[in-house]
Amino acid sequence: MKKLPFIVFFLIGSLYIYGQGSDSLKVDIKPLTEIQRDSLLTSIEKNVSDITNDAFWKNQIGRYKVYRTTNIYISLKLDTCTGCVTMLQIGIDKDSDRMECSVCNAINSDSDVIGRYELYPTGNNYNFILIDTIFGWAYQVQWSTQREECGRWRIW
Repeated sequence: MKKLPFIVFFLIGSLYIYGQGSDSLKVDIKPLTEIQRDSLLTSIEKNVSDITNDAFWKNQIGRYKVYRTTNIYISLKLDTCTGCVTMLQIGIDKDSDRMECSVCNAINSDSDVIGRYELYPTGNNYNFILIDTIFGWAYQVQWSTQREECGRWRIW
């Protein structure tokens, strides 16, 4: 029982000391001047530009994309850099059912811009629209299980 007043006195004393010490820890925050703000924004903009132009980040963007078709066994694979489209066929039982074959060759084989080409489905199950996102050129891409019916044609 004699310890209780001592504990209470110790706790109150600690709170008083802590309260006094917190005033010395306060930081006077002043708003940035216009020059400081502009300098900070310029620095942030430069750093973001450096990061997005870095080759590491360019390589992290997927070069290849896979698109579903209405056929449950067939998908289309697009090389977003060159515009080459291939047909991917999956199989259930036999390994011979699994294959990849060309639908259309590369439009621009020397392109190094990943994401340049994009594929969009149409109302026709066997036709897609291929867009060159740099120049805006459009192509009709037709896939089929028959090789002679596959192809790509420029839309003028």
